[in-house]
Amino acid sequence: MTDTPFGRQPQPVTVTVKGEPEDVQYWLRELMNRAGFKGDLTQPGAFIDSFEAQFTIYPRAVND
Repeated sequence: MTDTPFGRQPQPVTVTVKGEPEDVQYWLRELMNRAGFKGDLTQPGAFIDSFEAQFTIYPRAVND
């Protein structure tokens, strides 16, 4: 597979936030908003427990 004509495209990234429940909620919301603000899509993931949560960032394509 070749990367032409647009070069390598960014792949989805899963972010895990660990800490106190209040901090996890704050940073989960904050990081998802920041990713969305620059044009990437975010998808809420699983709450492993009240101390750990995940979400996925789907970056926009390079040629957008």
